[in-house]
Amino acid sequence: MKPSFGIGANRQGKKAKITKENQKRNKNLLFKIHLKQATANAT
Repeated sequence: MKPSFGIGANRQGKKAKITKENQKRNKNLLFKIHLKQATANAT
């Protein structure tokens, strides 16, 4: 059961949003790191 009102509900909604954004950002970061390593290995 989730509270549909008050501070708790709002915080949970924000948390979910933040985690989604972080997942996207982390994927991009991991991909960039992977590319960096690939180029380093190639040279």
